[in-house]
Amino acid sequence: MMSKIRSHLHAGGSQVEHEPDSVDRPIMQSRAYQLEMFEETMKRNTIICMSTGSGKTQIAKLRIEAELKRSPTKIVWFTAPSVALSQQQHSYLSRQLPAHQFRIITSLDNVEYWSTQAVWDAALSNMEVVVSTPQPLLDALSHGFIHMRRLSLLVFDEAHHCTKNAPMNKILQTFYHPAKQEGLVSELPHILGLSASPITSSKSTLESLERNMDAICKTPTCQIDEYRQFVHEPEFVALPFMPAGQGLQPLVLSLLRRTIDSLDINDDPYVRFLRNSRSKKSQEKLGEILENRGTSSVKQLQALDRRANDLYCELGESACTRFVAECAARLHSSEANISRSLPTLASQEWKYLDTALSQTRLDAMSLLKCKHPPDQISAKASVLFRFLLKEFTLGMRCVIFVKQRSTAWALSQLINLHPEFQGKYSAEPFVGLSKVDRNVQLVELVKMRNPSEVLANFKSGKVNIVVATSVMEEGVDIPATNLVIRFDDSENFRSFVQSRGRARHPHSKFVTLLEGGCDGRPYTSWKALEIEMKAKYADEHRKVAEMEEEEDIKKSFRVQSTG
Repeated sequence: MMSKIRSHLHAGGSQVEHEPDSVDRPIMQSRAYQLEMFEETMKRNTIICMSTGSGKTQIAKLRIEAELKRSPTKIVWFTAPSVALSQQQHSYLSRQLPAHQFRIITSLDNVEYWSTQAVWDAALSNMEVVVSTPQPLLDALSHGFIHMRRLSLLVFDEAHHCTKNAPMNKILQTFYHPAKQEGLVSELPHILGLSASPITSSKSTLESLERNMDAICKTPTCQIDEYRQFVHEPEFVALPFMPAGQGLQPLVLSLLRRTIDSLDINDDPYVRFLRNSRSKKSQEKLGEILENRGTSSVKQLQALDRRANDLYCELGESACTRFVAECAARLHSSEANISRSLPTLASQEWKYLDTALSQTRLDAMSLLKCKHPPDQISAKASVLFRFLLKEFTLGMRCVIFVKQRSTAWALSQLINLHPEFQGKYSAEPFVGLSKVDRNVQLVELVKMRNPSEVLANFKSGKVNIVVATSVMEEGVDIPATNLVIRFDDSENFRSFVQSRGRARHPHSKFVTLLEGGCDGRPYTSWKALEIEMKAKYADEHRKVAEMEEEEDIKKSFRVQSTG
């Protein structure tokens, strides 16, 4: 294992799949408001608060370049909350700063096995800038493989994640703030945060994020006219729909539930394993399992049933049937490959699942051969489809946000199969990367392209609708989008701001589907909160007053300590 890790490190770590249009990307010229913000970051720790698409990463590039000149023997560390975003930012920054040595480190590098100082030294040898997800940096600091004094600048992309128990916040609360309190400021890196929504909900505050990051939120104030030229707020559209009533249970769900109910728990590989074990603990576990039918295999089937039922409620019977058929068919076709990569017991459980679902798979595939009438699409999906037909124009780009990976897959399928969309729309799901391991889930077996392929197809126009989970809300570089649709509600203020920010075309629309008589009140209150938030971090006097108050407190403590 260690020899493989070392050869991987010397080969350059993760292989980033660059988008076709970025191969010969020229060095970007900075705008006046970006230079204004860069000058602010050179004065103090700063959280850059600017709208999506306004060029926050370009400011980070300027700040990184300045820090590399100021502290040439130290490392600049750039963190982003997802693998996809880390890859994108590594690609952009390394091309914009070609004279410097970059490395990307994410979970795709199996960094959890980097367990010695020698491995980390090899990974960072001659590196000037590291781009990573937060967890590898937190782990390296926790094990002493890296120390804060080795870093000159810490950049936190999507800095609003720096709260509570998030890895970003743990890095600062565990390794930055204690050192600062001990007076070791000279050994600490400077801090730069980037965010379009520095607060995540109506309950969070700007001040708490600033305390966590030991930084000040700033937005352009001098070059505001130029800044506004590059920020386009979309038109808000509400699409009401009536929730579906309780109808007859879809046939595929009846078949699946009959399969689950008829399972003989004594044939389950885990039950057999426990029966063959003579330990007291195994026998106690066996009694518990026989009482509540709580084996991994049963739970997998129950999860499939729940997810299929959710799709029936959200999208209709056609999507529900297609999802069950796809999961069962993919399990059947890939069962041998999955089994070879798993321990013996897990391998037996996959074979058991394939056998249990064999009849359901055949019945579901037979149902798909029948033509699906319009009433097999939910009322919610029908409202969406009518709107898409009305809004179609040549060259348009649309992002539809959903909560579940399965919904992204199923809705893409429905769009591609809809007869009235032929020649107009082509859709693909966009979800986060997942590693195939012993925890692979039956409900995640549906076939989806790699996110980088989906983005390339979206940019080229081969695909004009992307159905995405929240992974696309933050930072991912996509073309100017005409239409952004929230098929599922925004869960919080951050989700609202980030998903709306994907609508970057000058004449774009931000659409949300609202159930029943809902009047869009959450969006109205979030808009008011956004106005209040922007006014705060544009207020030059707010931080001056706070800094003066903090200095007065420090003086008070000094007087009391000598009295």
